[in-house]
Amino acid sequence: MLKKILLGRREYKVVAGIGLLSMTREIAEAGVNELIECGEVKPKDAKGIVDSLVQRSEEQKQAIRDMARNEIEQALHNSNFATKEDLETLSKKIDALVKQSMKG
Repeated sequence: MLKKILLGRREYKVVAGIGLLSMTREIAEAGVNELIECGEVKPKDAKGIVDSLVQRSEEQKQAIRDMARNEIEQALHNSNFATKEDLETLSKKIDALVKQSMKG
């Protein structure tokens, strides 16, 4: 599995993709251990490779969360739904009108 993600004999590249998004430390360690057994990775490099894969996975997950959040915010903005701030402003105006009407 990680053989496809790690390219080259001494250098490696992380391929950003769906598989990387579900990368857990355990999966990365298992894959790197397979590469060690095949002689494609030196044991001394294993921790760095695993750490890099896990970090890249977390970065990709955060990037997708941010993108989703931005898309949702844009969709809500474009749909003209009342926001929490809009409702708070209206509530304050109603309170002010109620107080004003009670005075006069």
